Amino acid sequence: MKKKRRTKSNSKKRSKLFLGLIIVLAVLLVFFLFVQWDLDFKLVKEVQSFDIVDTCGVSPLGNEILHEIPDDASCKIRCDNLCGVRDLEYFEHDFITENLTCYRCNCSCK
Repeated sequence: MKKKRRTKSNSKKRSKLFLGLIIVLAVLLVFFLFVQWDLDFKLVKEVQSFDIVDTCGVSPLGNEILHEIPDDASCKIRCDNLCGVRDLEYFEHDFITENLTCYRCNCSCK
């Protein structure tokens, strides 16, 4: 009768070991699938900044300055497009108005 008890405890140990081995193999398989698909596995992405310089000039009437980026909304649209072209996500923008000169638009993408 002692032999039967030992074989039951040994079979329980083997089944736990086998179950643990299957779990480890499943985790490794999932990891290698992520590597194979070349997913971006970074937890924190770097923020990249770009400057868009406004081109401006005097209107034909000569009494005002015309801007290619006239306001904050057009700056945001330009930044969103620039980030999309570079396969990045739009993060934020900063529209800088300078006295009687062309404007600046600073874009940040992740």
